[in-house]
Amino acid sequence: MPQDELPEPTIGAAPSWGPTDQAAASDAARVAVAAYISGRDQEAWWSELARLLSPTAQQAYAGTDPANVPGRTLTGPPTVTDGAGSAYLADVVIPTDAGDYGVLLSRSAGGDRWLVERFWLPEPTVTP
Repeated sequence: MPQDELPEPTIGAAPSWGPTDQAAASDAARVAVAAYISGRDQEAWWSELARLLSPTAQQAYAGTDPANVPGRTLTGPPTVTDGAGSAYLADVVIPTDAGDYGVLLSRSAGGDRWLVERFWLPEPTVTP
């Protein structure tokens, strides 16, 4: 196909960062952390989790053993912290029985679903 016959790339609408966007990020993070800490067997765990991750995160988490992921239950509602300074990124904190998980989410355009880029594991509790 000649260059001048190639279709124009589709570019999605620029996302906003309003209450609806924040609620969608909060929901996506809650679902993702619940899947991440579910403790399911490797195959079922990966099948559920992989669809919630960006392609880069899929590569990063592919070898994770779910038995080594701390926590098993969510203990409170998610909190969207600041949108990571962009309508394309969201930082969300989710309380669990192992501590607070941080989640970095991304999307490519307005209307796209949020995908996990990274989980931050809970900080270990230090006792004197």
